[in-house]
Amino acid sequence: MLSPRAVQLGVVAVVAAMLLAGQGGLLQYGFPVAALVAAVLIERLSFTSYLSFIVWLWMLTPFVRRVADLQSGWHEPSLILLAPYAASAWPPARELMAAVVRSIRVRPRFDGLGLFVAAALGAGIAIPFGLLTNPKGAIVETLNWWVPIAFGAYVAVRTADPQAVERALARTLMQCALVVGIYGLYQFQFAPVWDTEWMRNTEVTTFGRTREFEVRVFSTTHAPGVLGFLILPPILIWMTKPRLRDGLAMFCAALALALSQVRAAWIALAVATVLVQLRNNRRERIAFVAFLLVAGVAAAPFVLPIQVSDVTTSRFMTLFDPSSDISALSRFQGHIEMFDVIREHPFGIGMGVEDPTLMQLLGSRDSIVVTAFMQFGIIGATLYLLATIALAARLWIYYRNADTTEGLALAAVGIGLLSVGLLGTQTAGPIGVIVWLTAGLGTVRVRSRRLSRRETAIALPSSRVVALRPAAVE
Repeated sequence: MLSPRAVQLGVVAVVAAMLLAGQGGLLQYGFPVAALVAAVLIERLSFTSYLSFIVWLWMLTPFVRRVADLQSGWHEPSLILLAPYAASAWPPARELMAAVVRSIRVRPRFDGLGLFVAAALGAGIAIPFGLLTNPKGAIVETLNWWVPIAFGAYVAVRTADPQAVERALARTLMQCALVVGIYGLYQFQFAPVWDTEWMRNTEVTTFGRTREFEVRVFSTTHAPGVLGFLILPPILIWMTKPRLRDGLAMFCAALALALSQVRAAWIALAVATVLVQLRNNRRERIAFVAFLLVAGVAAAPFVLPIQVSDVTTSRFMTLFDPSSDISALSRFQGHIEMFDVIREHPFGIGMGVEDPTLMQLLGSRDSIVVTAFMQFGIIGATLYLLATIALAARLWIYYRNADTTEGLALAAVGIGLLSVGLLGTQTAGPIGVIVWLTAGLGTVRVRSRRLSRRETAIALPSSRVVALRPAAVE
């Protein structure tokens, strides 16, 4: 009988065989198709296995792309990168369309999806303008903004057992932390050729230099910023339930996070850590502190070498002296220049379109607020940012009412990511998948509490009537 694990192993075996045979060119077309077919099969067999498969796809697809490009030549855009988008979008689209058809019978399950609809509409306003100005960029950015929203709504609709989903995600993310963390350390020390060649082709100077000990670690993802945020969930999951058996994964993940040099991710981690520790019991706090002490001693041989300490220390110290931080000053100036763009383009410049003057100060992935107003316009940005505020409120409710350690960690991660919204677009792309996934789980929790209150409110009057009837007869 076909099982989800067999399907996943089959995809891994085929991809590995093609790369070992030097057939990276075939993967340009074969990998997205294989990922989509596998996602459809796995989703039919097991919802939790499907979610785990999607997480792995987002983590590993950029690595597959780089190795394939090394064999077949540079491809931009790369069709391989469509794999996680297609696998994430098709089952949700099918489920949501079917749910609309039978909406009368399943209306209660749509309770709480308003913020997803508002966010999709806010971003959608910019699509026509983008298609007229920059069709290719508009299509790519539409996927980056809409797929995470649709995926989160799908999780909200499909999840029947949130605890099982939280456990499955926690298990998968811990496994990802081990793989991504170890490869990140390898990348920093050896700078493999498929990574350095890709860095040369992209011509992005913020990724560091293409030699050992000078790469800003991005591991199996496609940017240090993406790695920095995607590595946070497993760290927080471990923090809620510290276990020695997961120590190696956390050690490698923490070092990879440090070597990514993503200060916004460090701030998000600090916010999420405070939230987790406020809810942790005394035993878990002691275990967490004890592990930090042991890990600090164990990490000394890795951190003390000048190649590592210089990278992490100099970057970390800029957090305490923002006035001398050129990047921070540029971001601040970019938020001011944003108002000039709004005055000239009140309806936005379009999805995937960038303002040349503003891009000299900060990129389209450097601030939710700037990107929203620049591309979506005043109306679209207002709608989207109001949905984001509602999202933060829902994640807060999810955090306050979390009854599992996994749920607590995921809610804290979502809040932590949104807390640095002025430093990045955490609701779009791979990071957005994590944020909107937690929103989907939070929606399930909030909806179940609302239904329980309704049932209680309906039950109370009937019980009172039964209690009063004897007195009335007397």
